[in-house]
Amino acid sequence: MPEGSRRAIPSDLAIPNFVADQQAPYNLPFEKEDAQPNDMGGLASCSLTDDLKLPCSEPSSSRTVERQDEPNLRKLQPGDFLYKQVSAYQKHFTPLLEAEQHEESSRIQERLGQWPLELLVAEGYALVELSAFRYIKNGEKVHDGYTFSFVPPPGEFLGYNLFTRAQHLTVVPNPYSPLNFYHQQDVDLGFDAIPSGIVVHSSPEEIRVRFSTKDLKFPSNQLWRLDLAACDIAYLRMAAAMECLRDTPTEIEPGASQDKPRMKGTVLRERLLENWPTEGARNQDAIRPAGVGSSPLIDDPSILDWANRHSITPPVHKEGDPVVTLNASQTQAIALMFKERLSLVQGPPGTGKTRTIIEALRILKSHFKVEHPLLVCTYTNVAVDNLVEGIADAGMNPLRVGNEGGAQMERHPRWPEVVKIMNEIAQIRQIRDRLRREMGSAPSDQQKESISRLGNKIHLLRESKAKLESAMRYMIFKSADVICTTCITAGSSAFRMMDFPVVFLDEASMSTEPASLIPLMHGCKHLALIGDHKQLPPVITSELAKEGGLGKSLFERLIEEGSVPSVMLDTQYRMHPSISAFPSDEFYGKALRDGTISPAGGVPATLAPPHSMHLARRKSKLTGEIPAVLFIHHDNHEISRDRSRANLEEMKIVAAVLEDLLLMNPGLRGRDIGIISPYVAQVRMLNKMLKEDSSWADAFRDALGDPRCHELQDVEIKTVDGFEGREKEIIIFSTVRNNSWGHIGFLADRRRMNVALTRAKRALFVVGSISTLSKGRHGGNFLDPEGEEMEKDVAKMVVQGSGDEWRKYIKFILAKEFFIEFNHPVDYRSPEEIQEFEKVAEAAHLSRST
Repeated sequence: MPEGSRRAIPSDLAIPNFVADQQAPYNLPFEKEDAQPNDMGGLASCSLTDDLKLPCSEPSSSRTVERQDEPNLRKLQPGDFLYKQVSAYQKHFTPLLEAEQHEESSRIQERLGQWPLELLVAEGYALVELSAFRYIKNGEKVHDGYTFSFVPPPGEFLGYNLFTRAQHLTVVPNPYSPLNFYHQQDVDLGFDAIPSGIVVHSSPEEIRVRFSTKDLKFPSNQLWRLDLAACDIAYLRMAAAMECLRDTPTEIEPGASQDKPRMKGTVLRERLLENWPTEGARNQDAIRPAGVGSSPLIDDPSILDWANRHSITPPVHKEGDPVVTLNASQTQAIALMFKERLSLVQGPPGTGKTRTIIEALRILKSHFKVEHPLLVCTYTNVAVDNLVEGIADAGMNPLRVGNEGGAQMERHPRWPEVVKIMNEIAQIRQIRDRLRREMGSAPSDQQKESISRLGNKIHLLRESKAKLESAMRYMIFKSADVICTTCITAGSSAFRMMDFPVVFLDEASMSTEPASLIPLMHGCKHLALIGDHKQLPPVITSELAKEGGLGKSLFERLIEEGSVPSVMLDTQYRMHPSISAFPSDEFYGKALRDGTISPAGGVPATLAPPHSMHLARRKSKLTGEIPAVLFIHHDNHEISRDRSRANLEEMKIVAAVLEDLLLMNPGLRGRDIGIISPYVAQVRMLNKMLKEDSSWADAFRDALGDPRCHELQDVEIKTVDGFEGREKEIIIFSTVRNNSWGHIGFLADRRRMNVALTRAKRALFVVGSISTLSKGRHGGNFLDPEGEEMEKDVAKMVVQGSGDEWRKYIKFILAKEFFIEFNHPVDYRSPEEIQEFEKVAEAAHLSRST
């Protein structure tokens, strides 16, 4: 995986385990797919037999939506309105997606072909010497045929790895490589192809995988190797979504059934593509499709009236209005999302973006009794988890759609019937297998007929099970208030059963534009995009795709065009004001206000900085207060490590800060602390040092004692991208870069800088070199002063920033006196001395010991 990056196009088809309670939401697995192009768009309907009448609870609204059939919609034709725009749109994005897909596959092939196995394991791309077991859920007796657990030898842990939920992988016998497995003549395990699957659960003791092929055999006497792999499902679904732009949901072909047809495409395509460049003049005289202006929310007079009254300042209240406990900008954002068919809501860090979405859903379902299931999609599974939990807490019935890893279909009233069928299949298989063993190599015709009859029974039982599960899925969909999933999963077959006219798209600034289209292709008539283009963008690895603009989200494009109504949430409730001061000034033009300051000007005790000998070195002589922000300067140079960057001495400083925090704050838990670094090598080495290295474990145990030492295992250590949308009480930011020429690489990206500086609530420690960051140089390949070529940033990211942001941050730190030199006393410095401190020669820095 590129350093400091996420996957460019996420393979987000998994759902998490969800702790069920009396009002817990359903978790729904999507139907098994063969990953063919016509299966990726979520465009075909599932059959529902008349004899499957299911007793299922009604949703909180008083009305329900009937199941619909797929219509024959009229496709755009040459000369039609928007034909040129849609054609130009597809022509633009199709080669970019192909380039990105090819780049992803090429990187994996290069890694497998050129890296030694030891490096693949060390970097977390491979796991070896694992045993495989069938995974059977608690309370069940039968294996589902698809899910297996892979575990290390007894008493051992998996160690550092990148096998997180929703990652695709391959499995081969240890120690073969996926590249040469079938070239080994002595290997014959009966696989028609190398088994591939999706991680549905990951822990230090186990990787749980759901395979696309049923009933794979993993002999217990064989050890196995897992490798991260590419998957084309996301690309196929994005291509299918773009093709759906040619469907006209308001126009059904003559002769097609008019009985409650299910819509494809979106009537919003005109708004989405109105500014898209085309070759030649547009056909402005073409007749526009009818019904474009309709919307389930705008068509409701009570919703529109409330939205109009609450979109102004001050809002106009009426008796009977829903009770809303939000600030002014959050309420205006909800009003905008209700009254506009297409709207944009910008949510800077800590401004309550998720809470605003949940409150909007609550008002629609609980107060206005909107009948349509509301579709909420995000870029990441973590964001879906947060939304599902919040929606359930708000008294609504959410449905979480994804892959198997925690599905709660068993909560359905007819689940025992599914289990009964599964048990019958297992029993018939046992009988069939016994007959096969007994009949030998020359079976009689009667024996063959018996085997055939048993096979037919298994086939019929499987068909019955599939129909029953399909009907159960439909009724679960129908009974939900809100459907939650990721953008890519919204293209799965689980969404083929009904329309979703109202869509809320969270994390919209992190998703590529084609991926953002996927949730809209189920008849969307009303769309709210929620995101922040000042934070992480989509990560693109292909140079061609990057230059073509695949890294710009639909959210950012519409913001730049300025034709779509938008609003920004303007009050942050996460950070101590000292932490939010610089991001507000630099990234939001001082428009981001602090909701963490009381009317008297104080900061709540919950945001008070922790005890720390490092923070205490900057204790105010006037007020006695300690700062919430501290830059810890050191002079230790970075190193190049496995195409990434690391700083070994900086790791020791991070460990010292962490040890001090755990020692001086007995109530502080490891899960309250996060360590961020832009570089994968630094993250990997910090994880090993703090959680696996025995000598460091002994040192921590001597300093902290056993109970506190265990807290280290709960400290999260991730890249900047891994902390998007997250927050911690305390953040330690390891910047890594420290060199004489001042090169900071993609550390210069202002969006990643914004994310890194805004995750902490009570205290932010930034560890790095003032001299390097104050120079802040970045760019393409060039020679350092010693004549050695600098490395390319592996992800080939577009760096949106000049490095000037770090120069400003250093000036901010120095002006506020939020800095110390590690292991050196802090004395008061005059402004003139501070300026000299910025100019300290690199040679003098190198002579100091840290």
